[in-house]
Amino acid sequence: MTLVEIMMVMATLGMLGVLVMLSLLVLPAQPSVFTVREDLKSIASALEVYRLDNGTYPTTAQGLEALVKLPTRPPLPRFWDAQGYLASLPADPWGSAYQYEIPGTRSNLDYDLFSWGADGEAGGEGENADVGNWAE
Repeated sequence: MTLVEIMMVMATLGMLGVLVMLSLLVLPAQPSVFTVREDLKSIASALEVYRLDNGTYPTTAQGLEALVKLPTRPPLPRFWDAQGYLASLPADPWGSAYQYEIPGTRSNLDYDLFSWGADGEAGGEGENADVGNWAE
């Protein structure tokens, strides 16, 4: 092996080391975001079935709880599934409740469904960013 070849191997190993370090520093937020997206898909599916059964989505006041327990606030659902639409409401990866607002202002659907992120507050960047059913 020549000196040039050895230097090329060293440079390649150095770049791989940098990539590994970056992935260890940057990627920890990704599993949490993935979990949020999967939870939102499940909740959105339950909301769709609720809408098909009742002609409308739950109101903001009824909230996502309407997918688990029969709402007591009007408008009362016409054909609420006695088993509920979800067995229980999942918490986001940071232990907070998912947020639901109808009408929505950020998504192209009738409602916004989201997590406030790790900080539990609106806005933010990285792991503190809001993750919702809207395009990023």
